[in-house]
Formats: sequence, C-alpha cells, structure tokens
Amino acid sequence: MGLRDPPYGLGLVEPALQALHEGGWLARDALIVVEVEKGFAGVLAAPFVVEDERVYGESRVLFLRYNN
Repeated sequence: MGLRDPPYGLGLVEPALQALHEGGWLARDALIVVEVEKGFAGVLAAPFVVEDERVYGESRVLFLRYNN
C-alpha cells in the first residue's frame, strides 16, 4: 500500500499526541482534530478521549478531548 496525503501508516499519531502532552502544549479540555486512515487501529492513551469521529472516503477524522 502506497502512502497517501497525509502520510498514513507511519505510526505518527501516538508519538505526536504524547509529545504535545509531555511538552505541556495543550490546555485542559483542548479539542484536537486528527486525520488518520480509515482503518486506523492505533491506541490513543489517556488523557486523550475520542469525542466524535467521521469517515470521508479513505480518511477518518478523530475529534479528541484532552482531559488532563
């Protein structure tokens, strides 16, 4: 499977969210919008909670709430 825009399948979501958390870059209750591939099966650890998600073609958009 080739890469599409954005670069899906590289495992970037979890480390990016962890870096935002560890760096103190997010306010409590911040809303984070993440675009992933339709079949994304990653594990989003606390303090990120999926509030909503939508599928558009081959893309899936996750709406996360930062509960820290």
